[in-house]
Amino acid sequence: MEIDKVGSQQVRLYTQNVQPAETKKATQPGKPKEAAKGDEVSLSDSAKELQWAKQLVENAPDVREARVAEIKSRIEDGTYAVSDEAIVDKLLENTHGE
Repeated sequence: MEIDKVGSQQVRLYTQNVQPAETKKATQPGKPKEAAKGDEVSLSDSAKELQWAKQLVENAPDVREARVAEIKSRIEDGTYAVSDEAIVDKLLENTHGE
């Protein structure tokens, strides 16, 4: 089923006429674009503090390397011990939190 026949000649003429007009509108020589006046953004003090804190967190290491090294050393020496009560307390804490 054919709804409309558009020949290549008609398409070519259309694109020749439309594209230069759109290009001319977008870039007019001699007229630099000016920023819109009247719009202004300012951050509150709490927003600035939040931004500062976010940057600190992003730059902080994911792992406390000194603490990990200390625990590894104690495990290797055989001096690292965890009480049974501490393990049970954490297990119960985690199951009640769910």
